[in-house]
Amino acid sequence: MDKVWDKPEAQRVFGILPNCTHAHCLGCLRTWRKNRQDFPLDVIKACPQCRVHSSYIIPHKFWVSKGAQKEQLIRNFKARTRCWAQHCS
Repeated sequence: MDKVWDKPEAQRVFGILPNCTHAHCLGCLRTWRKNRQDFPLDVIKACPQCRVHSSYIIPHKFWVSKGAQKEQLIRNFKARTRCWAQHCS
């Protein structure tokens, strides 16, 4: 996986996995999850390092690994995506 801070500024986005504390580039995680023909679904829906399952990825400009900040990030993401899925304005 590439280092996030070594990327051009527009691509410096972390992919936060809700169920582990590893740091990954959002683009790298998305590429990892596209490998459905190479790996079973339970592998690609897991962290590439620790293999803990996470059903979604949270794009974020800053790394948040645990604690209250991460819990709030997850709540905010779920609220935004729930609203979007329900076609809220």
